[in-house]
Amino acid sequence: MFSYTFSLHPPTHKPKPTNPYTMKKTINLNQQEISLSRFFAQAMRHLPIVFLLLLFNVSASWSQIIDRDASYTDVISNGTCTIVLAPAVIGEDYSDTIHLLPGITLSSPVDQPICITSGIITITDDTLITMPAGNFCFDENNPDTIEFDVAYEGTDAGGGDVADECTFKIPVIRKPVKVVMVLDISGSMNMFSSDNITRRWDALKTAVELFTHNLTWERVSGDSIGISYFTTDVIQPADPIGNGFYPIIGNEEFPAKDSTVKVIRTDMNNRGPLSMTAMGKGLMDAKNKLATGNPTPRDTTRIVLLFTDGLQNITPLADAGGESVGGSFRLNDEWPASEDSIRYYTIGIEAAGTVPGVLTEIAEKNRGKSMTTITGDSITDIAGFFTDHFVDMLKNQSPQILVRRKGTFQEAEVHLGFALNAGISKMMIQIMHSGDTPTITLSKDGTELPSRIIHGKGYTILQLDFPIDTGMNVLSQGEYVLTMTGNANTTYSVTCLVDDHLLDYQASVPDTAYKTGFPLHLFVKAGYARTPLTDTTVHVKALILKPGDDLGNLLAITPWDVTPADSDVVSPVQQKFFDLLEVDSFYRALLPEEQIIELTNNGDGTFSGSFDSTEISGMYRVVFLLRGEIPGKGIIMREEVRSALVQWGNMDPENTEVTEDIDTVKHYGTITIRPRNKYGYYLGPGFGTKIRLKLTPLKKRIRGQMASAQIQPDTDPGIVESMKDNLDGSYTFFITNISGNTIPAYQFTVMGEPLVSPLPPLPCWKIILLIILAIILILYYLKVIKPLNAYPAWIWWVLFLLWLVLLILEWQGILALF
Repeated sequence: MFSYTFSLHPPTHKPKPTNPYTMKKTINLNQQEISLSRFFAQAMRHLPIVFLLLLFNVSASWSQIIDRDASYTDVISNGTCTIVLAPAVIGEDYSDTIHLLPGITLSSPVDQPICITSGIITITDDTLITMPAGNFCFDENNPDTIEFDVAYEGTDAGGGDVADECTFKIPVIRKPVKVVMVLDISGSMNMFSSDNITRRWDALKTAVELFTHNLTWERVSGDSIGISYFTTDVIQPADPIGNGFYPIIGNEEFPAKDSTVKVIRTDMNNRGPLSMTAMGKGLMDAKNKLATGNPTPRDTTRIVLLFTDGLQNITPLADAGGESVGGSFRLNDEWPASEDSIRYYTIGIEAAGTVPGVLTEIAEKNRGKSMTTITGDSITDIAGFFTDHFVDMLKNQSPQILVRRKGTFQEAEVHLGFALNAGISKMMIQIMHSGDTPTITLSKDGTELPSRIIHGKGYTILQLDFPIDTGMNVLSQGEYVLTMTGNANTTYSVTCLVDDHLLDYQASVPDTAYKTGFPLHLFVKAGYARTPLTDTTVHVKALILKPGDDLGNLLAITPWDVTPADSDVVSPVQQKFFDLLEVDSFYRALLPEEQIIELTNNGDGTFSGSFDSTEISGMYRVVFLLRGEIPGKGIIMREEVRSALVQWGNMDPENTEVTEDIDTVKHYGTITIRPRNKYGYYLGPGFGTKIRLKLTPLKKRIRGQMASAQIQPDTDPGIVESMKDNLDGSYTFFITNISGNTIPAYQFTVMGEPLVSPLPPLPCWKIILLIILAIILILYYLKVIKPLNAYPAWIWWVLFLLWLVLLILEWQGILALF
């Protein structure tokens, strides 16, 4: 290292007199007074030498080689150097450049970084990063970013040794997606949504249209979409979709070709609700399309999005386990579903009994998500479910929900404020509204921002790309205000989505199988640029939307006058459910209750908590709310929705009603069960497939004479002929072929929990005889009585133990001799 010092010496001549009318400024150097003007005059004489030596001194101590101020996508400095390079597109050759400071001479070639899973990223001439299309790879745990470190050594302009190191990130643009929407077009879709204004079919059309807008907003080359309508059979859309796919495109790309939104809107407008619900056939058709339309599934993400509003009633049926249709047609050829398999997402509304469970199993077993609601079937809720699934489908491209708002125009204007963090590339705001289209503006710091505006029936969309050109580049970080002017007493719903490759926000309800009484486990992982968000200013809250009441129990205890079934409703359970939903008190009892809990910040970028109040069965929705601030990057706001199905459980044997009506002469009878859990809730109707009755050999439970005289050990205990759902939470099983003057023993399994039939009490005389034998033994030992020669004590012992064993066997239902 070099150093250099200099000083200013006092002059050897007298200074000239200063003008008394001029303001003077002096400084003291080496105990001499020098006027300010003469100080600068002498300093200027040394300035060239000073400048050169300072430059030499600084550069000699410099330890930086990589130019942090060059044109990169982003540079993050939080104790280390992190540089975000241009994104890589799957299937295309990649190249970008690392910029070095001038005057640097590298002493050795840079080490070649190895891609995390396979292949090599090459750095040519020490600065040019290349990656062939066929050599693309990514980290399975973080597929949207390639990350590697580069270290340099060399000398600077002054010959000093320098070294530098940075972490480089290459965002990965996702694989193209092929989506098949499997849409219910059965007769029940002609019913009105819970707002009593919009038909379900019309609500679905709007939701699909907005979903297609979402895909168009985040499209990459190769994205495409198909449709499989299902009613009594599968119906294919008209051309140009047909029995295939249509590319995801906007009018700005191909003005001469119809946009995807227009093509799908036209096709759905030409259709209407028809007849039955062949959901299984719809799933089979979707799988076949994806199997034949994707010869190279590793290059394409294959997705099925299923929407249904009721109970499937046309065979083949989707199996309850979620793996197959009709027991043999597998939804995925490999099991468990592999990373390249088809992902299934499900949306269900207004369904009782086992329907939510079936939809949940289909999604969870095939790497998707499920959303089901009992009462929230309004147009905004259905569209919201499609948006939630859209975000999860393209998780690796990082669309995220910033904020959601609902309300009513009570005054002329509504102002909604929110904040954006730095590094966001684009934003989309969807406003759904009733009545006329409201006037909408978006401003930042008081300045109205230009945006692309899309109008549709009942919605308006604003789209912005950052930086925004308003005479100066407007970046994303800052405070925003959305102003809407609409008709009084009309409703609105706002959803704001952003694209952020640096913020990683993953929320989950880890377990998929919950039973009443078991807590929901809640977990969130959050980070920025692969750095966990550990700051105490970051908080995560969970808004729990818990069912207002237990649907099964309500259906069990609410009287119902039987009405003719709708054309699509062949299940009495569904018909009872639909009819009771028209009763205001029944409907309001089911409305979800909101509860908020704050998750614990674990200090490592994870947040966890639990929700214990799960005594009610049904679908629980969890809205995870992330709020905080990243130093230098601004305020962060995110929302993510997950759902968990809590199934009825914790059966109470004491309060579960079981009645028998056996005609031993006709060898025919019934056994009726009405399951109830320890929280006092009946299982309710619609769960007949979740109750099993097993009859056990008759010799285990005998009433009357000796079994040896009437019943052989291998006697058939009877046959369960059928089962009837009584629609009040009870189920009657009809039994034939009952042998002899007997009542069979049985075992129920309800939602996987066993319930064994009670055994008849032991006759009193048998217990009295055991007591007498015990007293005799005691008297012998107390020498109150003496053993008789004919009946010594050991004989009484044998009689006592033998009788005790016989009573135990009879008490267990294994043997009954008398």
